[in-house]
Amino acid sequence: LPAQLNNLIGLMPKLMRLVVQALQGPDELPKMALHTLELWFDSLNPEFLEAAMAEVVQELMGALWALLTPTSQLRFKVLTVLGKLGGRNRRFLQHQQPRLEYRSNPEHGLRLILTFRPNTS
Repeated sequence: LPAQLNNLIGLMPKLMRLVVQALQGPDELPKMALHTLELWFDSLNPEFLEAAMAEVVQELMGALWALLTPTSQLRFKVLTVLGKLGGRNRRFLQHQQPRLEYRSNPEHGLRLILTFRPNTS
């Protein structure tokens, strides 16, 4: 149910845990959770948000980083939310590095194949 933001301030730590669970959920839940986080970051005092996120900050960052995959449709929205966190997201990363998967391909860096028509001068 929609509610005014000033009525939710006392419940913010509990709501933050629900948002983290929604970020890890299926279908439309992560999209709605990202929208909620963006609204909170735009509307609330950063110091207050840090206090509200203190209990779930590692789970929140893990859930946000888990959505940053090349095939995710929400990757740009996640980057927007991380950008609104500003330098605070880097401070949270000092405690635990995100587990990002990548493929190391040491024999090939950037590989260009150029072909020319035989009639060029």
